[in-house]
Amino acid sequence: MGLLTPIDIADDATILALIIKGGIIVAAGSPVCMGSSSASQPVKKIIEINQYTLVTVSGGVTGGVARDLYDKCRQYELENKRRISIEVASELLAQISYSYGEMGLPVATIIAGWDEMGPGLYHVDNRVYGTMTGTRFCVGSGSPPAYGEVDRGYCYSMSIDEAAELARRAIYHATCRDGAAGGDASVYYVGPNGWEKLSGDDIVERQNHSFPITLNSMTPTAHNSALDPDSDSPDNSNHKFAQFGAGPFWGAEPRFQRLAGVIKTEVGYSQGHVPDPDYMLVHSGTTNHVEVVRVQFDPQVCSYTDLLSCFWSCHDSTPVNYEGIAVKTQYRSGIYYYNETQADLAKELKESKEREVNKKIATEILPAKRFFMAEEYHQQCIKKLFSGFGSASLKKIWSGDA
Repeated sequence: MGLLTPIDIADDATILALIIKGGIIVAAGSPVCMGSSSASQPVKKIIEINQYTLVTVSGGVTGGVARDLYDKCRQYELENKRRISIEVASELLAQISYSYGEMGLPVATIIAGWDEMGPGLYHVDNRVYGTMTGTRFCVGSGSPPAYGEVDRGYCYSMSIDEAAELARRAIYHATCRDGAAGGDASVYYVGPNGWEKLSGDDIVERQNHSFPITLNSMTPTAHNSALDPDSDSPDNSNHKFAQFGAGPFWGAEPRFQRLAGVIKTEVGYSQGHVPDPDYMLVHSGTTNHVEVVRVQFDPQVCSYTDLLSCFWSCHDSTPVNYEGIAVKTQYRSGIYYYNETQADLAKELKESKEREVNKKIATEILPAKRFFMAEEYHQQCIKKLFSGFGSASLKKIWSGDA
């Protein structure tokens, strides 16, 4: 797993590094628009210690830290007549940065390189003496959005070009969400033959390339089929559809399935603005989709009120975008109606529920939009699991004993 080390370095460069099968990618942006901090924009944030080693510094003493490390590494190599290992260099870096910390100067650094043991990647934070090794790190005031992008797209086996593009995208995301980020995004590759600078892109140019401004950009957009009403029909003309968002769909589905009169359940994605999404896209949090359970039921046996009662009982509907320990937009609570009768019943029971718990209910009540079926492995997920492994606890959930 990747390792996230959020560092509170106010108004300074966003820096990241990640190990892939072919080496290490290192990237850094520059502070750009936060008053006096813009003075550090021309400062080089990725510094070459030797042909095989790079160090990055987020903080106000970039030059001092890098210069001291260069001197110590050079001294080590002269005394030992061999290239310094990345592990030893990281220990020297820890000593240097800690000395700056004693003077009240916060420093967060990443050192990356290639030695006889292969690729090495270490993080040093001078608030705590020592080093930390991992597969990917991100520091600086824009690190949370940058790391989120890295963690979403990272794969150890990805190519150098793919990893470099991921790093550029992460620096861009930091720029969009952090006023101190911006400037140039420099990307380096470190491999068995040493380091190589791959690119140095201006963030504004990347913005213009990704989202070009055209003269007709303010004209109405084309029709979005993802926002159309759900036009599917039940398998039997006497049956009806209902659609609910109640946290992760794999947990909500068996609760509805065990109700008498429920003919069929399907899990999928709805309410988003992107047609035909997949699980990974929905979980990026960028499409506004909800994980939903679509229930096909016989109204002669199972009333819509029965379904609503099941809905309220199977999840906590008071927090926004919340289900258990997961806080994500795709887990938000929602009732998506197919006709005005369903809408009126949902609103009536919501008001009743609010009076009962004496809290505001976060459940949204909206028309049912187009339903995009989730991947096959998500369908009847709990049932498949306990069928395959014979888990007694999963069987309880499916049967209704839990």
